[in-house]
Amino acid sequence: MKKFINILSLICYLSITSLASALTASVPSLTAMPDTTVSVPISVDDVAGVTGGLLVLRFDATLLRAQSVQRGDLIAGFSFVRNILNDEVRISFAHSRGLASGSGSIATITFAISPQAANGSRSELTLAQAEFYDETAQAINVTLTGGQIGIE
Repeated sequence: MKKFINILSLICYLSITSLASALTASVPSLTAMPDTTVSVPISVDDVAGVTGGLLVLRFDATLLRAQSVQRGDLIAGFSFVRNILNDEVRISFAHSRGLASGSGSIATITFAISPQAANGSRSELTLAQAEFYDETAQAINVTLTGGQIGIE
């Protein structure tokens, strides 16, 4: 019985430790008018040790068109690749050394709002995939928070 309690204690400790090292990736909720553009940052917090990652942001292509993706200040000096598809943006970044600490923007995506977008419509901004890695290529736990662009 004592062995079982020790193993259970170890599992709980490891679970708490891994949760403590989790980071959060998020996009905000914004509003925009038809036939305008809006810039949407993808932000992360608690990036200590991050050496690279992959993000996929999905959106409603009937309302939005991704025009450009700019590297965020947080990963200046990292290799940075972006791929704009019809209804998603894929971003990957890497460096040989991990970030010391901090929070900020990984990337900023500029969207064009369709001229035909109806007042009151909205596009969900969904972080469909997010992977972050440390210097030993171990995955870092990520909590994802999506947003939206509301049309006014």
